[in-house]
Amino acid sequence: MNNTTEVTVDFPSVPLSVGDELITQTTRVPTANGDIPILKVEDVVKDRLAAYIHWKDTQSLVQAVAVMLKHELTPNVFRAFIEREGSGQDYALLQSLFSAGRQGEVTMTALETYLADILLQQP
Repeated sequence: MNNTTEVTVDFPSVPLSVGDELITQTTRVPTANGDIPILKVEDVVKDRLAAYIHWKDTQSLVQAVAVMLKHELTPNVFRAFIEREGSGQDYALLQSLFSAGRQGEVTMTALETYLADILLQQP
C-alpha cells in the first residue's frame, strides 16, 4: 500500500482465475511505459460474487452490484457462473439487490442498506 496514490495493484498467482473459471482475456490499459493488462469488468464482478458465495462476504456482493449498475450489466449475465459456484439462492439474492439498486439511490451505503433489508426479510 502506498499512501501517495489511489491506485491499487494486485499481482495474482497464475493461472489467473475467478472461482473455477480461467481468465482467458483481459482489457489492456495503455500507459507511457507500455500496456497494463487488467481484468475485464465481467471478471471483476465474478471475483466479487465468488467472494460472497464462498466466504459470505456481503461487502463483496455490494461491490459486485455497484459495478454491475455502473456498467449496465444484468444478473442474467452471471447466472451460469453463480450456479456453478454457488446456488439458486445466491442468484435470487443478487437479483433482489440489483433490482433495489436500480430503483433507488446507487451509492455503496444505499446498497448496503438495501442488502440489510433484504437479508432481514428472509426466513
